[in-house]
Amino acid sequence: MEHLHIFGLLLSVALVSSAPVVGNDIIGGTEAADGQWPWQVYLVAYNPTTGRAMSCGGSLLSKRHIVTAAHCTYGVEPQNTRTMLGSIQLYDNTENNPFVIYLDARRTWIHPEYRDGDPSLRNDISIIELSTDVEFNDYIQPIKVRRNDTELLELAAVVTGWGLTSLTTGTLDLMQTRVPFIDHSYCRSRWLEMSKNQATIDDTQVCAGSYHHGTAPGDSGGPLVVYAPNNQWYLVGLTSFGDNSATGLNDQYTYPGVYLRLSKYCDDINSETDLLAICV
Repeated sequence: MEHLHIFGLLLSVALVSSAPVVGNDIIGGTEAADGQWPWQVYLVAYNPTTGRAMSCGGSLLSKRHIVTAAHCTYGVEPQNTRTMLGSIQLYDNTENNPFVIYLDARRTWIHPEYRDGDPSLRNDISIIELSTDVEFNDYIQPIKVRRNDTELLELAAVVTGWGLTSLTTGTLDLMQTRVPFIDHSYCRSRWLEMSKNQATIDDTQVCAGSYHHGTAPGDSGGPLVVYAPNNQWYLVGLTSFGDNSATGLNDQYTYPGVYLRLSKYCDDINSETDLLAICV
């Protein structure tokens, strides 16, 4: 289990305000275009006790709510969580991008059955209520969740994030890559083997990735999305964990990336967002 890694990225400072074509190249990614993924959120959850911050991704569910991984916000007070929407570049500010906004959290919900230190990272979901409602535009839009995702799991997915693009290289630009879903029983078997029977993948999780395509540290909580036959994008998963060795990052079929499966949490989403989010 020495290489099992939640895919958040620790920073020393908090965030300050200073069917699209997807490249084959997050790990193996290409830069996203302005407005291509308008639900994408960047967030930093700061712990003043340690002086460290967790850098993660997230997705806009409604004018007031963001969904991310529980391990990104666990142990952090809402007032110490800051988010960025409307930009694909971490160095943007309101002077060079009129659409970028920075908002603090008013309230943070973490799934009551999430357990810090659980090798399987079950129930790795957190919903953030923002301090102010956002106004939608071409660069800021919510994404839907589908309660029945069986059809979606048969299609290719896309992951996005600002995480590492190699074992040692980060990025200030939002990256994207296409990933296939991985057979659930194979993924479960691989993680039992890799973790020496400590990590058990269940039906509240999905696995995805391929050789040189997948997520990495810094991508935690970010979206795994699918373009459905009805010409709608749906949020299927949240980046949760994987193997952070050089071999594991480069071959995410043999070392599958694990994602929380949003369809299993529709009731929580509807309840915690007061039905403002769309989970159908």
